[in-house]
Amino acid sequence: MEVKYYRKYVEKIIQADPTDIIITRIQRIPDGYDGWIEEEVTLPPQTVGIYNKKSHREHMDDSGTTIGYLQSSVEKMLCKHDADVLEGDKFTAKGREYRVTFVNNYLDICKQVELEVIK
Repeated sequence: MEVKYYRKYVEKIIQADPTDIIITRIQRIPDGYDGWIEEEVTLPPQTVGIYNKKSHREHMDDSGTTIGYLQSSVEKMLCKHDADVLEGDKFTAKGREYRVTFVNNYLDICKQVELEVIK
């Protein structure tokens, strides 16, 4: 019962700022001679949510004195649990080209995806 609740919650989050993407994937097909043929495959459109994850960290030494700060910003994507997304996939959204670097299937509720901006 709880899984259905959280899946609907994730769908509401995605629908708050939806982005339609068309993923292209390099698929390896055996050629019959112990080799591979690489073919580019285009998947059907999917609706996802792309967001920017920011983090701030304060570095301290053993005495508790602050010695520096670290700030990072990472582009991420939130997908439904049944989204067809794999590491290495590419797509274009919001005027940028992205590559999927990591896919985390979160308790079969949703998929949290880390992205790399190519262009």
